Amino acid sequence: MKKEQDKGLELTIQYKKVKLLNNFFLLLPKRAVIGNSLNIEGEEFFIAEDGTQIEAADNISSIQDESVDYLFDQTDSLAEEMEFFEENLDHTLDENDLEEVEQLYFDSFYTDIGLLEINNDQISIIYLEKKKFISIFQQLDDLTEQFVNEHGQELSDILAYGQSVNEIAINISNYTASDNSEQKEIDVQELEDYVNERIIGHKDQIEDIATILAMNYQTKDPKEMEHILVAGPTGVGKTETFEIIAEYLKVPFVNYATTTLSDTGLVGKDVEDILKYVLFKANGSIEKTKRAIIVLDEIDKLAIRGNDVSQESVQQNLLKLLEGHTFDVRLSEQMATKNIDTSFMSFIGCGAFSNIFTPRKPIGIQINEEQNNSFVDLQSFLDFGMIPELMGRFGQIQIFQPLTEFDRYLVLTKSKISPFIIKQGQFSRQFGVTLQADESYYQAILQKTNHSLIGLRGLKNAVNHSLLKLENQLLKQPGIYKDAFVSEETVKNAHQYILK
Repeated sequence: MKKEQDKGLELTIQYKKVKLLNNFFLLLPKRAVIGNSLNIEGEEFFIAEDGTQIEAADNISSIQDESVDYLFDQTDSLAEEMEFFEENLDHTLDENDLEEVEQLYFDSFYTDIGLLEINNDQISIIYLEKKKFISIFQQLDDLTEQFVNEHGQELSDILAYGQSVNEIAINISNYTASDNSEQKEIDVQELEDYVNERIIGHKDQIEDIATILAMNYQTKDPKEMEHILVAGPTGVGKTETFEIIAEYLKVPFVNYATTTLSDTGLVGKDVEDILKYVLFKANGSIEKTKRAIIVLDEIDKLAIRGNDVSQESVQQNLLKLLEGHTFDVRLSEQMATKNIDTSFMSFIGCGAFSNIFTPRKPIGIQINEEQNNSFVDLQSFLDFGMIPELMGRFGQIQIFQPLTEFDRYLVLTKSKISPFIIKQGQFSRQFGVTLQADESYYQAILQKTNHSLIGLRGLKNAVNHSLLKLENQLLKQPGIYKDAFVSEETVKNAHQYILK
């Protein structure tokens, strides 16, 4: 008996198998399992750490065997998953933090129901969001509310719905990723207001960007999609603008540092890693990836310098991504391939493009004339080192100017994502304390960060540092105080505050 075992521990999703009619089966994700995949004389199994054996979803005999309740369809290296999740979490995972990895891995698959069909000894599996499954169910039969409420739990009594189940299976199996369901209408004024309440100083740019992304979100024609190149100094709200729009639209948002990309064959990551991250942010749902907003951050760092052929190749590698193609994405060699279509994703090239903004005659794109009468034309980006083919994929160019002192004041005192206002909310929730500041506090924070090289991030750092000793005191003496007051003295010395 030939027996092969993959190296190291692996993760898999255990699916409950539910028979429909004829040769159709449902796969319902039940839990993530750690163990090892085995290949015994050509047949795959997964052995969990507790000794449980799970059959492969591509084994016809296992599928047809009524005594087999569970199947698995993908595996991944536990070490790779821990590293992947660590890169995308706010805290560091250690070797013993397995439960969190299992839960996150399961969450990435939980939204989808698999439909498995055996046809002429061939097995095909597609995965569909639960809400899409129910939608098709409701269209085909007048089902009871009880079924709708229980669909995500067992579905063990699904056969009670008779022949309609077969119709559902056929309809779902004909469903393809190119199907574009109706997108909700967007109130663009509401979207602009939502962003302007959080991002200060770029009202005209936000108006344009909201318009472009709203049009992208609602179109059904990939030729109508527009991508945006955004240039401007660090820390003025470029990336945050798109993250907030994605939050409003409830679509996946990815901020990907293009500096990690490399030419094929060299050390580094490739374009497929961007789509892996998109899939992760979409909780494994192919449907959700379709309208994702992806910021290709620090794209200016890909500019060609001298005879740097590798940087030109990396720019070339991005072209297909922006054009709109279907990519075969595999999170690991053990996992099944998923097809991800980028045709309706909104791509944002984002970078500082230092020294590009020099005064010019008005022959190109006007930057806010009230600020410095500067102009930027397409040739400026080509001279900077961006290739014409890539620039041609960005139909719109938006320039974010440095913030004025008054803009920074409004960020600190009025923006809904002001670091101080966020702290006020945290103090209220966590300590039951009302946090207040006088004008001297705000002015001291602005003065301290006036020459910060990291833009608005400097405000956050300064606010957080000024409140650290106060937080320490409230943690040590919970439930005693109701009000906290900070001033200029608190910025100078974090021990100086008033508690009542």
